[in-house]
Amino acid sequence: MSSPEPAPPTSDAPTSAQVPDGPVTAGAGRCLDPNSPLVAAAISSLGFAPGGNPFAVERTSDAAVGSCPALLWALVGTPHGTASSPSHVLFFAHAGYLGTATTAATPYTEVVGSSDRTVEVRYRWLDADEPNCCPAGGPTVITFTLGADGDTITPNPAIPNEVGLPVR
Repeated sequence: MSSPEPAPPTSDAPTSAQVPDGPVTAGAGRCLDPNSPLVAAAISSLGFAPGGNPFAVERTSDAAVGSCPALLWALVGTPHGTASSPSHVLFFAHAGYLGTATTAATPYTEVVGSSDRTVEVRYRWLDADEPNCCPAGGPTVITFTLGADGDTITPNPAIPNEVGLPVR
């Protein structure tokens, strides 16, 4: 008498196959709902913005469920900040959070375009003694591309050192 085959392992973590109606970040009809638990957890993982408050969502991918791109994004910034206040670009795939565009939060960061597998981010930086309102460094636009594996993001061109290492 043979024993029955063991049941396959199960996981509570959603996969792309488990979310046919949209990514795990979806809600309120949008592919990336800024109020979703996954987005909130990703923001929480960043720690605090200057001033001691959590980073706050400024903009996100705005596609509706049913037309979700493979690579989703959220721009989070310093609450009550200015253009020179640090912000992060967070990346998400349909199955979850992938990480940030840069290791450290950067000022003068703006998402300027996106397609199914790419997000374009414009960076500027202080070059010398110019006022915070008017950075002379850059601009440079970096295209972040989601790899075929659905997990790897590659920047092109490489992120300039000035973006991560501000003069002041």
